[in-house]
Amino acid sequence: MAIAAEKIKELRDTTGISIMKCKDALAETNGDLAKAVEYLQRKGLKVAEKKKDKATSSGRITSFIQPDGKIGVLLELGCETDFAAKNDEFTTLLNDLSRQVATVGPTIDSPEKLIDQPLLNDNKIKVGDLLKNKIAKLGENIVLKRFTRFELGSTGLIGSYIHGNGKVGVLLELASDSEPVAKNEEFAVLAKDLCLQIAALSAKFVSREHITPENIEKQKEFYRHEMEKDSGKKKPPQIIEKIINGKLEKLFFAENCLLDQPFIKDDKLKISGLLKNKIAQLGGQITVKRFVRFELNG
Repeated sequence: MAIAAEKIKELRDTTGISIMKCKDALAETNGDLAKAVEYLQRKGLKVAEKKKDKATSSGRITSFIQPDGKIGVLLELGCETDFAAKNDEFTTLLNDLSRQVATVGPTIDSPEKLIDQPLLNDNKIKVGDLLKNKIAKLGENIVLKRFTRFELGSTGLIGSYIHGNGKVGVLLELASDSEPVAKNEEFAVLAKDLCLQIAALSAKFVSREHITPENIEKQKEFYRHEMEKDSGKKKPPQIIEKIINGKLEKLFFAENCLLDQPFIKDDKLKISGLLKNKIAQLGGQITVKRFVRFELNG
């Protein structure tokens, strides 16, 4: 039967599916629009089932900060190709999922819990159903890989930075004991600089105080083992310990602890020194409370 172009357009506007697939669906359902929507949904579920084991080595990381700055989200969504990752449908899905995470609250702390949640803008379907619909539209497997949600615990702000078209993302909580300091433009600039720093140099901890004694001891054992393999003259125990402690300072702490890292905009200044300068400038205490760094497929 002949299908009117207006009806094909209406079905496409409703579902977002391609014109040819909408035309086929209407042909299969004798032009019944409601049945055509159901037909496409069933087809979409079958496509999603077939795609679920496909590798998702591409994708993007995104961030979302609520307008009041009190809640922030960092989220990674995987797909099969860069082509799909740059698609507008994928971008919309990223934005919808990050807003969903921001709104549902801290108890929804894993992808498995999130996909069972009803959509914010349509509580008749779940997040998992939305993912399946997008898989059908894009023809690729899509996986919600991970997310982190920060809620501001004190005066301050939550900052974020996305680098390399979504290949690296950072979420950070910066606190102050002063409301005027937290609202100062320089405070926001500092948060942005710290996010750039974390993205560039991959800090794992805020400071050495955040590393457990067990992890530090493991690192010392690693350095000790390296020295034992050295074929040179055996050194006295006190000299070995001095060398190991020096390696901790110059290598381990400087590479892994944000406050011990050289500032990327001035390598003569450590991040701890940068914070001291800002505290003196703005007149209030400033503390890096926490941060997380995502790298695509990391």
